[in-house]
Amino acid sequence: MVKKKLGQEEYLNTGMYDKALRNFTPAYRRYHYREEWFFRDNVPEGSTVLDVGCGELRTTVPLAVHVGSKGKVVGIDFNQKSYVNAKRKTEVLTNVEILKLDARRLDELPYEFDAVLFPFAFLGLLEPKDQVPVLRKAKEKLRPRGKILATVFSERAPAAQIAMYQFMWEARVPRYNGKYVYGGQGYKAQNFT
Repeated sequence: MVKKKLGQEEYLNTGMYDKALRNFTPAYRRYHYREEWFFRDNVPEGSTVLDVGCGELRTTVPLAVHVGSKGKVVGIDFNQKSYVNAKRKTEVLTNVEILKLDARRLDELPYEFDAVLFPFAFLGLLEPKDQVPVLRKAKEKLRPRGKILATVFSERAPAAQIAMYQFMWEARVPRYNGKYVYGGQGYKAQNFT
């Protein structure tokens, strides 16, 4: 029997990503806090921010608190389940807007931003052919002096990050082959350094 290769939407809909987020180890939570601090320290209060692939709102909500009532955070996610959960969880936040949108269609957003964020190694989740076009579209959405901020996957990732990938990819070490990393369920991401 041949195992079906899942596309990104199907991979996220299997629930493995959500399960992994709920079961972070303390070491991996520290990694995420450092990522949140990196974004916060590079986004001034009052900014308008785009959170690409907002998912479980791990960066969206802390940023909404940080930018305050004069700022705004727009979170986008193309996964239906993530979008519905994010909309529900942010109903009371007046400075957050959640949209169902594929990152490859950033040019359709009706806003300009002070910062566009690609958290949780999101760029590596895109097919390699889509990465540069998405970054170009993100740049077009920036106000003058705006920033694109991203965290990216590296083969020199901390042990906690590798543990997360092992959890998501059936308890085995990701395989490296040139510029790509392969996990379970047919997942493939470009390897950034």
